[in-house]
Amino acid sequence: MVNRDEIVNFLDEYLNVLAFPDKSRNGLQVEGKEEVEKIAFAVDACMDTFIKARAFGADMLIVHHGLIWGGIEYVRGLVQKRLKFLLENELNLYAAHLPLDLHPEVG
Repeated sequence: MVNRDEIVNFLDEYLNVLAFPDKSRNGLQVEGKEEVEKIAFAVDACMDTFIKARAFGADMLIVHHGLIWGGIEYVRGLVQKRLKFLLENELNLYAAHLPLDLHPEVG
């Protein structure tokens, strides 16, 4: 197992998330389990992706299109359902939009 914060620090630095002004809130958007054993990857932060990540046994989900774009105005409807699922399942959600698009190696 690896500590969540070690993974987040590595990704933040490797992807240089602070260098890109972006409507996406790049980085750890939702905090889950502190110890991460398995990571899943997907394009979009949607309920179907969350369900599949948990079925896979993931403790962290890294996505290109995150859940938070510019901020959250209300916690109701789809936002409420998604946040509730992530929090109840202690699933970490990490998003990298422009930092991933513009990365010289993995973009």
